Amino acid sequence: MRRSLRALLGLVLLAAGGLGAAACAAPAEDPGYATVHSIGAKASPFRGTPIDQPYRLPKATWTDTSGAKVSWPAGGLPKPVTVVFFAYTHCPDVCPTQLADLTQAIRASDPQVQEQTAVVVATVDPKRDDAQTLRTFLDGFDKTLPNPYVGLRNDDLEDVEEAAESLGIALTGKESDKGGGYEVGHGAQLIGFGPDGTAPVIWLPGTPVGDIRADLATLAQGR
Repeated sequence: MRRSLRALLGLVLLAAGGLGAAACAAPAEDPGYATVHSIGAKASPFRGTPIDQPYRLPKATWTDTSGAKVSWPAGGLPKPVTVVFFAYTHCPDVCPTQLADLTQAIRASDPQVQEQTAVVVATVDPKRDDAQTLRTFLDGFDKTLPNPYVGLRNDDLEDVEEAAESLGIALTGKESDKGGGYEVGHGAQLIGFGPDGTAPVIWLPGTPVGDIRADLATLAQGR
């Protein structure tokens, strides 16, 4: 009931703001972008979208693809620079595109930045994304990088929703398609955390790969 009411309220707010709920939608349609707080006129060292109040890791418990428990925020993040992405393996468009752009940006980075950078993908579709499915999906991107991508699961979708929302990402539930399956509506921004454990920048779909690469280097410098 709690999740249903929250989802209903979210849809009302999205409708009022003229944003349509969509599954893995294009930037102009994705409900997650409505929660971004740009720093506006303040100077920023980032080429992506800076946020005025850097995100901190929410309280959440996950299981990674090896079966190990991961606790936020106590367990922290795996590397000084960590990109957190809420996605799912059946996403038909923006999820794989975002991961492909991020992977290209890391590959183009200096070796020192590559070593300091990790990617954490939390599935918003735990029903279909079991550990092996998620691992296989991520391995399609990270095989040539120093740090394997980390896949996280939580079977309680309410917990996933709360963690995502605390990082500015809206989840809009599931929509049936004609084939009997479903797609998951969610914000598709990449969230960039730095060595201090906060995230001062996000990258929306369509952000140039060169801008992501430059921002990873900036985060690695502790800026």
